[in-house]
Amino acid sequence: MKIGIFGGTFDPIHNGHLIVAQETQQKLHLDKILFIPAKKPPHKPDIYITESHHRLRMVEMAINGNSGFDVSDIEINRQGLSYTIETLETLKSQGNLTLIMGHDSFQAIETWHRYLDIIRTTPIVAVIRPGETMLSFSNFSNPLRTLLHEHIIHTDVDSSDRTLIDNTFWRLCILKVP
Repeated sequence: MKIGIFGGTFDPIHNGHLIVAQETQQKLHLDKILFIPAKKPPHKPDIYITESHHRLRMVEMAINGNSGFDVSDIEINRQGLSYTIETLETLKSQGNLTLIMGHDSFQAIETWHRYLDIIRTTPIVAVIRPGETMLSFSNFSNPLRTLLHEHIIHTDVDSSDRTLIDNTFWRLCILKVP
């Protein structure tokens, strides 16, 4: 099973999140998108965030009726900070995982806990929304640039082009979404 992992604070979840999930699911031929609200995001220590059980419920309500979407409380039930690598390691037995994030989050990936492990083990989709500029790799460290070198696909891909998408060798897919 091919599963898109879409984490975040979702405070609140909105149509933009749902559009990103739908576009990614369709263009990458994913069986399911798993929304994972973070309990305590490490990158937002001083920002007020609505209580996690309310955000979980908002996600449940937003995805209700879409059989290709599901929600997990894995991070909400975890003690301490919500580290993506720990979530991915816990979920890896459920299928082939693809991590979905905004390109702005990917630009800050080197600040993430065990970011090289994330990239080595899980393909990432960095979505670019209308009006946003393309990712810049010039500020990344040599280890990250080396890891990504020749393992990036840019796609406005026709969803029938499964050859490119089904290639498991890519580490980063840059996906434009409406």
